[in-house]
Amino acid sequence: MTIPGFSTNFSAAHHQVRVHCVSELEAVAVVGEVAYARSRDSLPVTPRAGGEAMQLAGHRITICRKQPDGRWLLARDAHTLVPGGEPRIVRH
Repeated sequence: MTIPGFSTNFSAAHHQVRVHCVSELEAVAVVGEVAYARSRDSLPVTPRAGGEAMQLAGHRITICRKQPDGRWLLARDAHTLVPGGEPRIVRH
């Protein structure tokens, strides 16, 4: 899947801000050829030109698929980053 303009926009944003991601791993599971990792992330995003950092926090799920040669490749990565401090925990 290719998202038009994603690479260009991502690269331009990377030149404007510095991001430092801190992840707390909450769970990892491997089921056959598929694995997932769930984590809680905290990201200060600091303008390279100076200024106040924005704090983002949320949860992330990363899904990988095992390839025939034994390597694990990223299949999906989704997060719930929002401005603020610690991510909320929502229980159903």
